Amino acid sequence: MNGRSTRLRPETLALLRQRLAEMERDRSVTRGHEAPREGAAPLGPVVPPEGGVRRPVLGPWDAALDAPSAPVLKPSPTPLVRPSGQLVLPTLGAQLGALAGTTAKVQGSRVGAVAQAAKQPRGGRAPKAVQVIHWPDELVVVDTETTGTSRLARLVEIGAVRLRHGQVVETWQSFVHPEQKIPPEVIAVHGITDAMVVGAPRALEALAGFVKWVGGASLIAHNAAFDRRIFQQEFARVGAVPPGLPMFCSLRLARRAFPGLGRYGLGALAQHFGIVVTQAHRALADCITTAQVIQHAMVKHTGPQLGAFHGPARVL
Repeated sequence: MNGRSTRLRPETLALLRQRLAEMERDRSVTRGHEAPREGAAPLGPVVPPEGGVRRPVLGPWDAALDAPSAPVLKPSPTPLVRPSGQLVLPTLGAQLGALAGTTAKVQGSRVGAVAQAAKQPRGGRAPKAVQVIHWPDELVVVDTETTGTSRLARLVEIGAVRLRHGQVVETWQSFVHPEQKIPPEVIAVHGITDAMVVGAPRALEALAGFVKWVGGASLIAHNAAFDRRIFQQEFARVGAVPPGLPMFCSLRLARRAFPGLGRYGLGALAQHFGIVVTQAHRALADCITTAQVIQHAMVKHTGPQLGAFHGPARVL
């Protein structure tokens, strides 16, 4: 027997049993298979519906079943009543249960799912609108060096290169005093020692100078997710408000602008394009390398293509 079980109220269960019994008698009478049982309650006045077929009116249930929008109900077996009081409803019982306000399920879906599906437009989801990303004429390439990579890492250097229509027009660099010791293993990576940051501005002053120099230009960084997180941490630590500037990622751009390279780290890209790296893992030097990678992308692709490759920028 198809259908799932649901617990019904005793009065609803009794009503369903009575209705199914009445329908069984009604079927027997109208088809002429047998006469009404002796002593049975009268079925009610016989009304000729459309088409001339005469059938008895059984009460309020018929009004619901005869409504123009009601589905065609087919005969079904008597429902199985479990000792626990649960009623396993077949197709007809489930439809009656739905009319009675129950939450019976038929073949794994709630009654009324067909009606919900009818409201949905056919042919699947509507196509998404194509979003056009404007590739900025002016970009500030930015890079940071820090005391580590954790959520507690602090700035030790900020570097930036301004690109206008693909040409380098200005650079900016500042050490940042982290107000803590730089771990030796980190010094081994970027080479910035505690002695080099003595007298450097603290984060609040360095960030204010950087934001002022950037102006309203969009930012871009290689693996921008890291630099963006470092900036956000430092802005929050010193109680300053981030500038709210768009921030693109040259790593994301390179993967789409130069498919099939295999490796997209800044060193690998520099090697692929023959870019001379003067000082790896230093903020300004890495910005200059990143700017040259972007220039190669701008030579190969148009601004709209670069915008489509990258997609929407994040916000710092």
